Amino acid sequence: MSEQDLKDIKNQLEIIISLMVPAFSEEKYGIQKGTQLDVLKLCDLRYTQQEMASKLKKTKKAIERAIENLNSRDLIRSVKKGNRTVYLRLK
Repeated sequence: MSEQDLKDIKNQLEIIISLMVPAFSEEKYGIQKGTQLDVLKLCDLRYTQQEMASKLKKTKKAIERAIENLNSRDLIRSVKKGNRTVYLRLK
């Protein structure tokens, strides 16, 4: 299998994974408005912790705490994309 074939497969898998991101609905998660809910909205395989912090105008530590809490509730999962760690909403 050539390197180009592997790149094509990787791109196709990334498309499939991105299609699996569920539609966001605040009522579905039972989370009060605030940092956790804002972070959850951004868990669509596009943003790192630092990018979330910048976008939400929060500290990286606040984003880290929200991610830890959401992860412990099995609502999100971290995904490595190259040298970046982004987040996927699971439910």
